[in-house]
Amino acid sequence: MGIELSIADVFRMAGQLEQDASAFYREASSLSTDPRCRQLLAQLATMEDDHVHVFGGIKHHLAGRLRTGRDESPGEACPCSVDSLGMLAASAAGTLGRRFAGLPTNQDVLRKALDFERESIVFFLGLRSMLGRPADKKQVDAILLEELGHVVKLTSQLACGAGADRSGGDVH
Repeated sequence: MGIELSIADVFRMAGQLEQDASAFYREASSLSTDPRCRQLLAQLATMEDDHVHVFGGIKHHLAGRLRTGRDESPGEACPCSVDSLGMLAASAAGTLGRRFAGLPTNQDVLRKALDFERESIVFFLGLRSMLGRPADKKQVDAILLEELGHVVKLTSQLACGAGADRSGGDVH
């Protein structure tokens, strides 16, 4: 039996994912002992806050179109159903939900953030495929580019060995 979700539900999930990510990054930033890592995580939290507003605006716009009876179709034939988007959102939220046991290393935090960003990209690609209006797709495209940028920044920070001392231990 499938999960019954509307497009408004999906955008509500997208906004909630971004709120959860913002809280995650703020918590992670507070736990980090590496100044560069702390700054990156705080910056990512602010970017996620911006995404919440974008998704809220798209949701509001779609709700208005649905009330007036215009453009009721969610988009062209999409390979990703609303049900599967719900499962993807739950998966990404689950990544963040399993926060930090004890004192994580900066590497642990960065890896968890990377996992979340990758799952978010898959979710947002599915979401984009459900949209019919080019302006809505363009807004999601901009967020996808930022999420990809997050992956690059996190990967770069991870490659630099942020948070590990010379012996490979934690810096806390």
